[in-house]
Amino acid sequence: LTATSVTLLEEIINGPDDSLKWLAELCDDFGPRKTGSLNLEKRNSEPRLHKLNIMAIDGSPPGQVEGQVVVIRKIEELQSKYIKGRIVVTAQNWTGYRSSIKFRKLAKEAAKRGALAILVKSITPMSLYTPHTGAGARGSRIPAVCVTAEEADMIGRWYDRKKKVIIKLNIKSYESSKSVLSRNVVFEIPGSVYPEEIVLLSAHMDSWDVGQGALDDGGGMAAARAAMLAIKRLSHSDSDFKPKRTIRGIFWTAEEQGSLGSSYYFHDHSTTKERFVFASESDQGAFRPRNYLSILRYQGDKRHKDLIEQIVTLLNTNGIPLRVLDDPDQ
Repeated sequence: LTATSVTLLEEIINGPDDSLKWLAELCDDFGPRKTGSLNLEKRNSEPRLHKLNIMAIDGSPPGQVEGQVVVIRKIEELQSKYIKGRIVVTAQNWTGYRSSIKFRKLAKEAAKRGALAILVKSITPMSLYTPHTGAGARGSRIPAVCVTAEEADMIGRWYDRKKKVIIKLNIKSYESSKSVLSRNVVFEIPGSVYPEEIVLLSAHMDSWDVGQGALDDGGGMAAARAAMLAIKRLSHSDSDFKPKRTIRGIFWTAEEQGSLGSSYYFHDHSTTKERFVFASESDQGAFRPRNYLSILRYQGDKRHKDLIEQIVTLLNTNGIPLRVLDDPDQ
């Protein structure tokens, strides 16, 4: 190779390069570029029109609004940036579900500061153009929706490039006041010595309507069922496994509407002679724990916590990383 060829190659490999930035701008501004399409042939002279993939946050009121975008990536930017008369879009980095979910609860604060609406980047580390919603907008006066992670980041890039981004929203959400009939599902293994003392294993059976509820909370149901089936199988061949106390499984209904099924059950059974000595719910996912960030939330006295710790230690020695956290949350 000639000296000039070597110099050119070194410049290409080691020199300044904005190709990725240029490519991102091309894809953001043009979108799909089918031959003869508006996106390809007219995009240089006209703004890009893009239909957002959104899903209302639980409790969002209906509303039809149009406004210019302001992007925030940190909670405190809701205070520091001028958002009156604007539509807020969050484009936060993923730092974990519990630390990121606070963005989904910003609607009321955004409304207080004069925002027209809020679009929250879906609280998920992974997306295939699929919005992920949840609770967070009850009591809000402005429309609140989740938008796909890809689109939130794209809007964030436009905003960083000083592009004027206008969003039109037409949210038709509603909350029905009509009562419906629903049921908890209850099953149990009777106790052989103290049948009135109950060990509760539970999960909720209802789910959101945009999926099959496999994780929220089908996995929890499967876990409770599997534990009870294992005890039942072993008790057939070994009397030591016949539980002294009643082990009761309950699949709650209407958990997503505010734990209505479990609340009704509690009030309906408050005058019985039964005594619950242990209660659990699985609603945090049913995957195999991968590291010690995986936690088992516990509330109770030290004696029973020590028993839980012994169980967790046994799981640890069998290659299942898990730790106990004093926390009444699910």
